[in-house]
Amino acid sequence: MSVSALLELGLAALAIDVPPSLSARLQEYLQLLEKWNRVHNLTAVRAPEEQVRLHLLDCLALVPLLNASALRIADIGSGAGFPGLMWAMARPQWSLYLVESNHKKTAFLREAVRCLALENVQVIAKRAEQWQPEQAMDWIVSRAMADIDGFVRVSAHLGHADSTWGLMKAHDDEQCSIAGFVKSTVQQVHVPLLDAPRLWVCVRREAVDGN
Repeated sequence: MSVSALLELGLAALAIDVPPSLSARLQEYLQLLEKWNRVHNLTAVRAPEEQVRLHLLDCLALVPLLNASALRIADIGSGAGFPGLMWAMARPQWSLYLVESNHKKTAFLREAVRCLALENVQVIAKRAEQWQPEQAMDWIVSRAMADIDGFVRVSAHLGHADSTWGLMKAHDDEQCSIAGFVKSTVQQVHVPLLDAPRLWVCVRREAVDGN
């Protein structure tokens, strides 16, 4: 099956409202990634068909799980743009901040933003703990980090009182032990064309008793 057909099949199975141009833009992204991968080794998965299943649809399956307050989103350890670039294409009304300290990866992210004309994306060439945004994020997410405590520890300062920290994991195997934070929800994620466990684990600040 062609990449185009896989994308159309996967997007139809997700059953989410997306811009009509999304499939074409995702294919343009894959072409750019293939070009850069020849030199810079940005991703271990090289076959475009596998990238559709393991990366693109995997990221897009999370879009319905972010609520209407997902206005400002920090993608920690964005790498080749997963999930930040995918979300930026699917939801132009969201503002994405791709936080990545690896120089070759930030160069790719900037080129992807330019080629895809993504006006709702900023690339932050810093480690998460070094970045001090002018405004707090509504969501802080990561697909690269699997350790809840480590993720929250480096990004706690990026959120406000009502922010959510989200991680994609294969197993629900740990709690959050960072003071002032609690694991709030764990949702199963169905990724079309992928037979593998996926969980969306969310962490929030503990409620403060005002009495």
